[in-house]
Amino acid sequence: THSARTREEKETWIRRLPLLVLIYEGIVKQIFDYDYAPFSEVIGNRHIYLNISQEGRDDIDDLREMGAINGLKLSSNGNQSITAYQVSKKGLEIIDKHLNDEYRD
Repeated sequence: THSARTREEKETWIRRLPLLVLIYEGIVKQIFDYDYAPFSEVIGNRHIYLNISQEGRDDIDDLREMGAINGLKLSSNGNQSITAYQVSKKGLEIIDKHLNDEYRD
C-alpha cells in the first residue's frame, strides 16, 4: 500500500489488523526474528485472541514517527476506531534508495 504517485493512481491502505497478521506470517516464515504472544482483540462484538508481535507493533510506531508510513483513523460500523496504514512518499524514497531491484515487485 502506498500513497498515489500520479493523479490517476489510486491510494491504497491496509488496516492495522491485516498488517499485524502479515507480520505474524513473516515471523512464522522466519522473515522477521520477532516474538509473538496471544493478545485479545475486539472484532465486531467479540473478543478474539490473536498472536501479535509487540516488536512488530513497535516497528510500525517507529515507521510512523520517521514519516515512512502514513496512518489514517477510521470509524467502523460499531463506532470502533480503526487505523489504516500506507507507505508515505518519504517511505517510497527510502525504498527506492535501499531496495535491490530483484525485490521491487
